Amino acid sequence: MLRDIIRIDEELCTGCGLCVPNCHEGALQIIDGKVRLISELICNGLGA
Repeated sequence: MLRDIIRIDEELCTGCGLCVPNCHEGALQIIDGKVRLISELICNGLGA
């Protein structure tokens, strides 16, 4: 099964953090003012 890993457009990211609690796997964090995918292993591609 192919997972759809999230891709973050850093040009559009404002670092507001609204996406972080919506990631049920905890794969997103704000680092240096931008959201980052901290682990592709825990991202299941839910897309919430």
